[in-house]
Amino acid sequence: MDEKEKFTGIKIPEIGKGRILNQIAIISDLLEKANLTAKNITVSFDVEEDEFNRIYNTMYVNSKVKPKNPKNTFFILMGSIKFIFNKNNA
Repeated sequence: MDEKEKFTGIKIPEIGKGRILNQIAIISDLLEKANLTAKNITVSFDVEEDEFNRIYNTMYVNSKVKPKNPKNTFFILMGSIKFIFNKNNA
């Protein structure tokens, strides 16, 4: 049992080679350093319900903020980049 699981009682499975927050931070860093001028940069992900819940719970565990139980969408800001997560209800 890791420290986050001890704190929250929630087991967050990680999929793939890296942790989602680290991956988003890398994407954010690359986009901020892109050789272009933009007023804002937004990245949108349409994901299945299980993945939506997993990502939201990961954000909750790492931010230690009381969850608001989003119905279909939530977003995070990483640097100046906005990442939107939408539940794909199709």
